[in-house]
Amino acid sequence: MDRHTLSVHLLVRDEEQNLPAAIGSVAGVADEVVVTDTGSTDGTAAVAAGLGARVGRFAWRDDFAAAWNAGVASCRGDWVLILDADERLLPAAAGPLRSWLARPAADAARVLRRDLREAGDPSRFTRMAVLRLFRRERAVAAPFVGRCHPHPDPMPAARPILPGVELEHRGYLPAARPAKLARSRRLLELELTDRPTGPRSLYYRIELARTLLGSGDPAADAAVREAAAGLAPHADAAAAPLPHAALLLEVLLQWPADRLPPPWTPAAVAAAADRWFPDAPPLLWLRAGQAFAAGDDAAAAATLERLVAMGRDHGYDPHTGFDPAIVAERAALNLAACRIRLGDLAGARRLLEPLADDPRVGEQARTNLGLLDGLRADR
Repeated sequence: MDRHTLSVHLLVRDEEQNLPAAIGSVAGVADEVVVTDTGSTDGTAAVAAGLGARVGRFAWRDDFAAAWNAGVASCRGDWVLILDADERLLPAAAGPLRSWLARPAADAARVLRRDLREAGDPSRFTRMAVLRLFRRERAVAAPFVGRCHPHPDPMPAARPILPGVELEHRGYLPAARPAKLARSRRLLELELTDRPTGPRSLYYRIELARTLLGSGDPAADAAVREAAAGLAPHADAAAAPLPHAALLLEVLLQWPADRLPPPWTPAAVAAAADRWFPDAPPLLWLRAGQAFAAGDDAAAAATLERLVAMGRDHGYDPHTGFDPAIVAERAALNLAACRIRLGDLAGARRLLEPLADDPRVGEQARTNLGLLDGLRADR
C-alpha cells in the first residue's frame, strides 16, 4: 500500500504565542509543516523555524485565497491539511487521519472543528464541518478563490466528513471577536466589489450582513435586506441553495415583519427554516421561542427536548456555529418552563434541580424551584 505524505500549512501573522501548540499538535502525523508569514512584527518566523517548520513569506494584499494558493504551492506532500494558528489537531485525530491518507476516497475532505466558546473550558464547544484537507495536485490545479473564507474553484463534488478527525478552535473566544469583525468587513466588501455576482456572491452577502450585525453597524439593515433578496428566488425550493442560508434565516426569524423584503414573511421564513434545516440548533431555538410566545407549549417543549438530546450526543447539523448553551443549560431551563405551563411539575423539577448550581443559569433555576415549592404548598 502506497503511503501518502502530508503537509500541514499555516497562514500566519504575529502568532508566536499560538504556534507552539498548533505545530505541536501535528507532530505525530505531518511529514512537513509549512508556515506562510504575511508580515509578522513579532518572533513568529523564528518560533516556527525553531519548531521545525519551513517558513515562507507572502506580501499581504487583503486576499486570503492568494496567500493560501502561494502557501499550498510551496508544500511538498501528497496531501495538504490547512490549519489556523488558533487551531489544534486533537490527539485522537491522528489515527483516523493516517487511515484516510492510506486509502483516500476523494480528492478533498472536511474535518470537524470544535469551536470553543469559553476560555479555560474545553467542554464548551460546538462542532462545525470545515473543508481543510486536499490532495495537493488538486489544490494547485483548482486554486482557492475569495479574499475572505477562501474556497476551491470549482468546489470538489465529493468532500466527505472524516470520522474522528477533529480540530479545536479558539478564535471564537470573546477577546478575539472585535478585530476579526473589522477585518472581515473590509475583506467582504472588497470581495463583493471584485465579484458582485456569481455562485458565491450570496454566500458573501450573507457573511457581510452577519458581520455588520455583529459589530452593531447601521449599514446592517440594508445588508440584511440585500442578502434576503438574493435568497428570495429559492424561497419555495425543496432544499437550501447553500448551507450558509441557515445563518441568514436565523437573522430573518428575528427580523421585524414590516422590514422583510418580498416574498419573505414570518411564515415563509419559518417554513424555509423547518424545510431546509430541520437539525440546525439556532433555528430550532428560535422556533421554540416563537412557539412558547404563541402559547403552544407542547410544540415548544418538543423542540426543546430535541435540542437537549442534540447537546448530549452532538447530533446536530454541523454547518452552523452557535452558543452551546442552547443545547444544554438554557434549553433545559426553558423546557422546565414549558413543563410548568403544561402542569408537569415533577418533570420541571427534574430539569431544574441539576441546574441549581450552574454558574450561568443557577439563579434562575433556583427561582423557578422556589416557584414550584410555592405551587406545591398551595395544593
